[in-house]
Amino acid sequence: SDRDHEQSISAKIRRELPAEAVTVLKEWLLSEEHFTHPYPTNEDQAELMAKTGIDKKQLKNWFTNARRRIWKPLIKKQLDSTMAMEVDDPKASAEERLFAPGSVIDLERSR
Repeated sequence: SDRDHEQSISAKIRRELPAEAVTVLKEWLLSEEHFTHPYPTNEDQAELMAKTGIDKKQLKNWFTNARRRIWKPLIKKQLDSTMAMEVDDPKASAEERLFAPGSVIDLERSR
């Protein structure tokens, strides 16, 4: 029937989160405090849901995707550039390199 057809089409529609919500979530993900462990606690989740107006399922889905699409590639890129930086400054800690001006994370934050 037409109704079934409509439903199957609407089921495939990707609902993008509001841009402001994505900004808040990205800031959390890329913050120095959370970057090394990008898994929001229940308290963090409640705060992020209140700030963004999205529900728990949307939040969990966003973080699952963001860790795969944003975080993991950044870690990989950062590791590659960290190897290069170690040669320049062997005394710098991994964390200092991670958030250094011009680092991959610094550049991603300013996008």
